[in-house]
Amino acid sequence: MSGSSNEGESLISLLDGPPGGAPAIMHEGGTITYSALRGLVCEARERLRAEVEAGAGVCVAAPAVPDLVVCLLALVASGARVSLAHHAMSWAELERVATEARASSIIGGHRAWEDSAVPLRTARLMGDLWVHSVPAGLGDGCEEVDGGALRLFTSGTDGRPKGVIRSYRSLMDEARGVSRHLGYAPGVRVLCATPLCHAYGLGMGLLGALAGGATLVIAGPKTAGQLRDCLGRYRPQVLIAVPVQYDLWSQGDGRGVGDGLPSLCISSGAPLSEAVAQAFHEKWGRCPAQQYGMSETGPISIDLETAPGSASVGKPYPDVTVRVEVPETAEAREDGELVVSSPFLASGYVGGLEHRLSRNPFSGRGFLTGDLGRTLADGRLVITGRLGRRINVHGNKVDPCEVEAAIAKCTGVFDVAVLGVGDAHHDQWVAAFVVAAAPTREIDILSSCQGALAPYKRPRRVIRVDAIPRNAMGKVIASDLLALLHREGRADGAARRDV
Repeated sequence: MSGSSNEGESLISLLDGPPGGAPAIMHEGGTITYSALRGLVCEARERLRAEVEAGAGVCVAAPAVPDLVVCLLALVASGARVSLAHHAMSWAELERVATEARASSIIGGHRAWEDSAVPLRTARLMGDLWVHSVPAGLGDGCEEVDGGALRLFTSGTDGRPKGVIRSYRSLMDEARGVSRHLGYAPGVRVLCATPLCHAYGLGMGLLGALAGGATLVIAGPKTAGQLRDCLGRYRPQVLIAVPVQYDLWSQGDGRGVGDGLPSLCISSGAPLSEAVAQAFHEKWGRCPAQQYGMSETGPISIDLETAPGSASVGKPYPDVTVRVEVPETAEAREDGELVVSSPFLASGYVGGLEHRLSRNPFSGRGFLTGDLGRTLADGRLVITGRLGRRINVHGNKVDPCEVEAAIAKCTGVFDVAVLGVGDAHHDQWVAAFVVAAAPTREIDILSSCQGALAPYKRPRRVIRVDAIPRNAMGKVIASDLLALLHREGRADGAARRDV
């Protein structure tokens, strides 16, 4: 067995769990003990040998169901080069992921990629998961990537997928660090309401719970009523969610839950506004603890002493160091960029993308987050801004360049600019400003995005303009476009708010 496979086996050691019949996973279909989960992983590993060659690249894109957990761990144990992608990705996006990761197969739902332009060899793997063979030659010419790591794919710049390489060692360090710091232990139930394909749900939910011998509860309550029912049924001690979920749940209240309320509610994936934190606290009697982290860094800090109205993301996790680098030309009290050193750090991007970026964030000083902030006297961090222009939709990061590239391919579009617009629910939505020929309709542009972009990346509004305002350097003047939205009364986006 190769060194990479041994590293994968070390991650599987998390399944040893506490003695006895301790539950590892609870979900709508029942309970899976640690011993049963280990048996299912071993069975799946044997089944995978018939469909996936040893050491082959595999992309996993499926909903957060128990079958996904079993499949992911089985692939890791088998030494496959595993890439994890969002299950809502279109076939076009998954083809790009497969190309970057040199994947020979994609594992997901049976009907997930009916829009594929080429016939696929498909075989049922387990439950609702199927193996789809990628067309030969799709990944030809791509750089070979290390097998002893998991690749978490998020949207990158210039319309290309960006795969974050997390070694199994760093994932193990994160899982153990999270379980120790947050008190995950046998008997503790962790309700993870976020997808396990996100670094947040994977590390804080699945791996963190297993490392502590705790129980992962897989559920996705969307409404306040569903959350109330979920808490009453599972009685978790920890709740993991993103800000937009806390906002939705604040439309109802926690009366009737009693002592079933989690003692720790964690919010991450996007900034948590004071209004949402206050509303959830008033309705449910708990103030979400803001956590700060990234796919490239894992968890950075968490505010375990949070109170309504706190703007802090707390103190760094043990063994994590955050420095504030203030430019030499800055004024005395100006905020600086946050630079992170951590045992959880990624080793880079798939294909060495970091070396082709205008600025390599993996510096010798630590990871350059691109976030602006400062450190308070008691050591807590405060995030005050962002150097880049990524859009945050329900905790999903959307790169405007990718959306602009998709819209630019629509017939009749001459120029396009994409911006993130804040809404009344403390979230963002995607707005596209286009210069297009008269016959080109909004519905034509939206239709062209369906096969190229995941739903959360698609524009909620397409606004026709005579020209895209740009400065002398050719950069879009976003303030002019946003002002146009407000003048036309269209800045509130649409009523639809999918999670």
